[in-house]
Amino acid sequence: MSSSNSPMEVLQPPAPAPVPAGLSTFLSQGMRKILITRTPEDDSDPSFRATAVAREPDSPWRPRGLAGTAGMALAASGRRVVIVNAGPGRLTCRGLRELLRDTYRRDLALDPVPGFGIGDWLEILGAQERSGELELRAGGDGAALRLVRGSIRAIACPYAPGEERLPESALLSRASERMGRLLSGGATDIRFTPRTTPTMEPPAGGESHMDALLRGRLRSPFLDRRIAESLSRTAAPNLRVLAGGAGEPLTPRVRRPLASLLDRLAREFDAVLIDAPPVSPAGPTPMLAGISDAALLVVSAAGVRSPALLRAVDGLRRAGAATVAVHTIRTRLSFAPARIR
Repeated sequence: MSSSNSPMEVLQPPAPAPVPAGLSTFLSQGMRKILITRTPEDDSDPSFRATAVAREPDSPWRPRGLAGTAGMALAASGRRVVIVNAGPGRLTCRGLRELLRDTYRRDLALDPVPGFGIGDWLEILGAQERSGELELRAGGDGAALRLVRGSIRAIACPYAPGEERLPESALLSRASERMGRLLSGGATDIRFTPRTTPTMEPPAGGESHMDALLRGRLRSPFLDRRIAESLSRTAAPNLRVLAGGAGEPLTPRVRRPLASLLDRLAREFDAVLIDAPPVSPAGPTPMLAGISDAALLVVSAAGVRSPALLRAVDGLRRAGAATVAVHTIRTRLSFAPARIR
């Protein structure tokens, strides 16, 4: 057997592509939920789609398209990243649509789940904009949260026998301790009683001070488990993907559940890249723009000065995108130019 004195060649993984400047700017400004989209005109070019549009190849999954390459680059820098595929999914891969249908749109009054945490109840009822009373009990302690279209508007904590004779400061202290025990996981019996005619109007923006105070701070083992099960691993240890899944299209009626899901992901990950279809009034992208922190519009070099780009930017802003950046990619010409007669 012949031997060689030449040093062993070690194959290095390819260097990740640079992160688009607009995306880096968004993240440096504290924005986490970033929508990535394109114009319908560029989307019709196969060469552009091959570079910019994500695909879902078989496992092990290495994300592709601009969202995939940007996600890989961000993960290589040490950030925790999740890519949410908001475009058409695959029938063989469960993902976003199943998570919304089976979790965030589940009717807890008819189909409660044992072991639900108080955080699970409040987040799902909030996503469904339900009105009613959420009763918490543990031993002799009890309390009720009054919800109006998913927002906490009042908390009732009844006196224990003999407490009515205590000074007000002592009553408040005991009620606070009782609520702390119940909310922190001490409630062993949680029931929701829906009310079809709320007696109070929801706050402007749909969130009360108590919602903001409790968000992300209460135990939610059901949602933690369901979301973790829905995320696919990739070649990068700190990059996950939520596939599009199969089922009904993303319409405005899933806006609130989808916003809740994206908010939860943004609390867990450093960057949430929402890979969306082209900007179109009939598609889900305008709705997604309204619940994202910013939008990155990917265009071809030929489309930079086109009316299509101006229409797309205007559509995103009208939908509620506070900040829009444009990222240009170069592709080879994939079709013969039309002959002008």
